[in-house]
Amino acid sequence: MRRIRNFVELTTDIGTTGQPALEQFANIARNGYEVVINLAMPDQQDSIESEGSVVTSLCMSHVHIPVRFDSTKPNRVRQCCELMDTLQGSKIFVHCSMNDRVSVFLFHYVSKVRGLSEDESRSPIFHSWTPEEQRERLISLSKRELGLYPLSSMGRLVASYAPKRGRIK
Repeated sequence: MRRIRNFVELTTDIGTTGQPALEQFANIARNGYEVVINLAMPDQQDSIESEGSVVTSLCMSHVHIPVRFDSTKPNRVRQCCELMDTLQGSKIFVHCSMNDRVSVFLFHYVSKVRGLSEDESRSPIFHSWTPEEQRERLISLSKRELGLYPLSSMGRLVASYAPKRGRIK
């Protein structure tokens, strides 16, 4: 696993990285990961067009949430947190191109949804960054700004409901 770009075992059930090479997905499966979440844009230089089919052929689930890091909106962070909360109990592998987006998104999930301290939730990747306005803005978002509502009695996020449109917003 350490050969995958910027691999971090954030928790015992969450691994994060930059874009894995095609042949590295078999190793990810061998390490017990059940779900692969890709936050990279499909037009990024090292993206793999067949990633979804490769991952599913290895008996893992694949979810692609393309996120343009330079213009990320809080609702994209919330979507990722809600997905992660839904998958709780599974071993989850989350990647983007370099592990920057993933580190910010999962900082919010681990600290604001799982309730770990901010220090425990910060990926070691944070230490290698040069401060950047967009990244700092995303990191500083509060639970309220992200739309992360209190947990239900079952320990799952309660998403906001928009009665007029009849759908989760």
